[in-house]
Amino acid sequence: MELLTALKNSSKGKMCYDPKWANDPKTIETMLEECTSPPSLHPFTSPTISTSTTQEDISPSTLSSLSSSQRTLSSSQSIIRENNDMSSKLSFSNLDLQVDEVICKYETGSVFCALQECEDEMRRQVQAALTQKYEEYKSSYDMFHAELQLKEDEMNMMLEIRARQKREEFQKLTQSRKQETEERQQQLKENHKRHARVLSAKLRDAEQQKLKFEQECNRLSQEKLVKIQDFFAKFQSVAKTMQSLHASCEFRQFLPKDLDKHIGFVSDIEGEFKRLMQCAKQATNVEDQHVNKASQFYSNSLAVEAYIQKAVDVAREKGQTQMVQQQKQHEELERQERQRELERQKEQEQQLHVSKEQISQKDIVSEDSGEILCVSPESFKKYTTLMEIVKQVENIYADLIQDPSMKKYKFDLQKAVNTPVNAISPTSGSHLRDKLTRLYKLITGQTVDIVNKQICAKDHPGGTPFCKDLLAKKIVNQGEEQVSSNHDSAFAIAAVTVGIWCEVPEFGDLLMARFYQKCPYVLPYYPPKEEGQSSEEYYRSLGYNYTGSECEKQDKYLKRMSGIIRLYASLMVSAPPRGPQHPHPQGLNHGWVWLANILNMEPRPDITATLLYDFLSVTANHLERTYGKQFHKLLYLLATEYMPKILSVTPKGCGGPVTRLESFLGKCMQSIHNIPKPYGMLSPNFWFT
Repeated sequence: MELLTALKNSSKGKMCYDPKWANDPKTIETMLEECTSPPSLHPFTSPTISTSTTQEDISPSTLSSLSSSQRTLSSSQSIIRENNDMSSKLSFSNLDLQVDEVICKYETGSVFCALQECEDEMRRQVQAALTQKYEEYKSSYDMFHAELQLKEDEMNMMLEIRARQKREEFQKLTQSRKQETEERQQQLKENHKRHARVLSAKLRDAEQQKLKFEQECNRLSQEKLVKIQDFFAKFQSVAKTMQSLHASCEFRQFLPKDLDKHIGFVSDIEGEFKRLMQCAKQATNVEDQHVNKASQFYSNSLAVEAYIQKAVDVAREKGQTQMVQQQKQHEELERQERQRELERQKEQEQQLHVSKEQISQKDIVSEDSGEILCVSPESFKKYTTLMEIVKQVENIYADLIQDPSMKKYKFDLQKAVNTPVNAISPTSGSHLRDKLTRLYKLITGQTVDIVNKQICAKDHPGGTPFCKDLLAKKIVNQGEEQVSSNHDSAFAIAAVTVGIWCEVPEFGDLLMARFYQKCPYVLPYYPPKEEGQSSEEYYRSLGYNYTGSECEKQDKYLKRMSGIIRLYASLMVSAPPRGPQHPHPQGLNHGWVWLANILNMEPRPDITATLLYDFLSVTANHLERTYGKQFHKLLYLLATEYMPKILSVTPKGCGGPVTRLESFLGKCMQSIHNIPKPYGMLSPNFWFT
């Protein structure tokens, strides 16, 4: 408070500050007067000067020095007032004493020196006061810093002690929990071992019980299977008895008309019985219903046997009563039949003789040189025989074709053939077996299902031959339509075809006849152009198709022939469903004969190279494995001697088939012992997938 009072009483504290002084003319004039007025002494010196000396006694130099001293004192006082902030705690009593001393010195006449000494003393005092304050502040700061450092050290020590205590507590807690965990784990391990021993014992007991149960089930299944086999053996003996009864019946004309249906019913039972046997063998557990079903089949066969036995006995009785009367009539019929047979044989021999003469006239076969130019005699004889068989079969079902009332029945038979054939694909063996079974049932006169209804080919006398011939045509059409575009599909179609051929041999004759009609090169046979034959008739005999009067283009023709010959070759390399135990109806020996015959004939442009390439692409691997060195010689002969003949008859710009054949032969000759299998070939075990 003293400092504030002193500041207020100072000259600067008493000054008035007017922010608008620059705009006030009176203020400016007053300031100018103060600035231009002569200097005056400090009020402190006025009384002293008046008492000690007079105005006359004071010299001008003294006045000037006094004035300068006064100014110096005034400046010193200003400095002192400015430094009041730094020495705010100094006592104003000392200042009064100093001022009195200065006044006294003025009185003595040494004002200037006194003022200088006073200024120096004041500076020393201020410096000493500042130094003392700095030392006090430094000592207090050092003391405070020391106390703070001490407290910080104490705090760090306390924190370290607490952290150590917490670590020790945590370690103890962790150790205790670890020990508890280890004890618990040990206990769990012991419990697990004990439980594992218990479970192991139970598992052994369960396995033993399961083994006993399986053994018991196997024993029961084996006994049931043996019963089914016994029923099947009895059924076969009954079926043989029925067949022998039917075959030994001398008076079949007296047998009832529905006897064939009963025999067909027995055939159906046999097929069902075989499937039942197969299911029982494949099943892990033979059920009682299988045995009951087998027993029912056997009972049904016994009933049919009794019916046939009774029918045969009745027929025999009727026949014996009329035997004497009809004996002459039978003899006459037999004589007429023999005569017709002889006439038929003579006609066939005459036709064969005429055909051979025609062939010889057209230079098809040269007997002197033995060179086959167009077809071999054996192949042509086979060709004429099959054509006769086709005519006979067509005559059998001609009534079915011509009868308008049988149109719906014929359409159903066509659907029963086309649907499974169109669905043939190498999906799985079970898929092929299903299609094979359906087609086999149809062409053997058994009942099949089509579009929620049943149909039987035996419902009409020409139904079965019609289905066989229709199936043969459909398979050949698949060759020229499907196989020509997708070569891999030939093997699935061929597999089903071979399966049907093995079970129904007469179907194979119709199939080969339809092959020869569509593609005479399957024989192989190059039909010559006869005298008076038109170009359209000649090209049709070669297998060309006509749209109106326009013949199909060469590339389409070659594509169709390629598909047919590939399908024919696939028949030779496809395994029968029953495996090696069933002889192949058209095995690789026919392929060897086909190659030998075609190499003994003069090549034709485009078609010969196409046939050889497609045929060898399918059969080369199997022929090499079967015939070995002989096949190597045949390939060498084909590459060195027959290929130049093909090149000589090939027109310029038509070398596509020839180039493919040359490339294939080159690859085969490079790896003669490792000819690759055809792509898409089905393995013999595919039937069981």
